[in-house]
Amino acid sequence: MQSRDRFEEMLEHVAAAVLRASEHRAAGRLDDAQRELDDAWSRAVGLKRSDVSRLDASTFQMLVGAKKGPAAALLEAQATLEDARGDAPLAAMFRQRAAALQK
Repeated sequence: MQSRDRFEEMLEHVAAAVLRASEHRAAGRLDDAQRELDDAWSRAVGLKRSDVSRLDASTFQMLVGAKKGPAAALLEAQATLEDARGDAPLAAMFRQRAAALQK
């Protein structure tokens, strides 16, 4: 029961962080949005955003483990943020990783 409660807490944390990041992005505060997502990566998934591009896809998936859903949500939010920054190739990479986690 405790592990389920912790998992649900993690999901709630990620959802709240994605919402706050979206609000910051919409207001043009891209650095604040990035801080929200970076905090969620480390607290909820236990990885850094830089790990996504540094690791090959299979190693990344293995490290994410059971946290695939939260990681996919963070990847999608990061892709949207990269679109706002005008970095379409990086946004595409984040979306590709999110899609791979959802299979």
